Amino acid sequence: MMPTVRSKTSSRKSAPVTYEEWCQEAYKLDRQGKHLAQISLIKHSNTWRLKNNFRANANHSWYLVGCAYFYLCKYEWAAKAFQKALRSQPEDGLAWWALGTSYSELGRYYSAYRAYVRGIRSEYNRKALPRLYYNLGNALFDMKKFDEAIVMYSKVQKRRDEIGGMARKNLKLSKEWALYLKEAQRPRSSRH
Repeated sequence: MMPTVRSKTSSRKSAPVTYEEWCQEAYKLDRQGKHLAQISLIKHSNTWRLKNNFRANANHSWYLVGCAYFYLCKYEWAAKAFQKALRSQPEDGLAWWALGTSYSELGRYYSAYRAYVRGIRSEYNRKALPRLYYNLGNALFDMKKFDEAIVMYSKVQKRRDEIGGMARKNLKLSKEWALYLKEAQRPRSSRH
């Protein structure tokens, strides 16, 4: 009987073969803070095309790429990746929230506002709604629309999580600014 010959690669762990296994590898790189490696794993370098292993779920794959770019403070590229995620699944409220947050970081508050509103309209599983309402309030605040921001913050202020706490703080600040602007716009009586 002939002895079996082991190749050098047979003792190594085999490469991931399913989409879920490839995603686990991407998540692992994310947890390690290796965002450039995560991006390289998912998309072809210097192009905006997914590698074959990640085409099974383009929405999720582009979302992962967008998050990696966001962590690298490449907000324009993050926005582009989130837009691509939304092309394959336009009702993804979390991707709309991420797109709006990228726009907000770029100082494009009206674009952020539109992304959050679109996310609220299309959110089918309601998981992202608190984030969308809170960040819509932030976009309105940044656009100096304090009365409208108050309405959005009020929708999530009763929550007992981080979003609720931040909403209560920003609600108070919005009310102060709204009052200040009303006082500043009130006509002053002139004495002659």
